[in-house]
Amino acid sequence: MFGNQANFAPAEAFTIIILFSAISDGSFEDEEKDIILNILKRMKTFRYYGGNIVQLMSNCLKYLLKDPIQALAQSVISLPQELHETVFVVATDIIMSDGKVTEKEAATLDMLAKYLSISPTQVTKIIEVIAIKNKG
Repeated sequence: MFGNQANFAPAEAFTIIILFSAISDGSFEDEEKDIILNILKRMKTFRYYGGNIVQLMSNCLKYLLKDPIQALAQSVISLPQELHETVFVVATDIIMSDGKVTEKEAATLDMLAKYLSISPTQVTKIIEVIAIKNKG
């Protein structure tokens, strides 16, 4: 799993990117963990992990905390292109879940958009939809 830094499985790469967004404000709240677990449990990419999603998150978080930028870069390289937009949507949802976006979180969204090659137009649309979703 983590032996070759440039070769994450899609589930590992996705999880690292999501965790990167969750910790971008300097903390990792239980609410964020619950949101991430619920999202990952519903995704096809994670269907074979079952109860091991918590362990996957723990392993990914440990790796991420060693060198966040390197872990992010390697995760983007390892993540299949067809999941780039999906992971950006999920990351945006996690960042915006508490109803506010800090400067650090906004910078994280900008960085993720660049790393994942999400167009500015698409970023705007995604943020607008997530804002509507989280309004209620």
